[in-house]
Amino acid sequence: MRIAQCGFDTYERDDGIHPYSGHDPDPAYNDYLRSQGFGVDNPWEEWANATEDEDGTLRSGWFLKYSNRPARIPDEHSETPDITRKNQSLDSVSWNILGQVYTPKQMSDDSFSWHAVSH
Repeated sequence: MRIAQCGFDTYERDDGIHPYSGHDPDPAYNDYLRSQGFGVDNPWEEWANATEDEDGTLRSGWFLKYSNRPARIPDEHSETPDITRKNQSLDSVSWNILGQVYTPKQMSDDSFSWHAVSH
């Protein structure tokens, strides 16, 4: 099983293929979304992995051509509420060290990550 999961131990799969596969058809994230009023069969598919185009047509996040559009789900209910946007850093901090600009993206007790761009 660890080989199939790239060496990770699987505790919960919220990868969007529910309920149409052999995985748990009702993951905890879908339960959470339903409890917040997103009451459809697969709220991940219709809210967290979907967007709307200019005329309000629902578009699937599985199609890369819609990846530049925001998901329908409000940020506070997103799978990734603490992701730092590409043009932002933590606390608006950045360092320019000899022309290389570093912007911190994530920090915890166990890790720190940043994005670096050469100018």
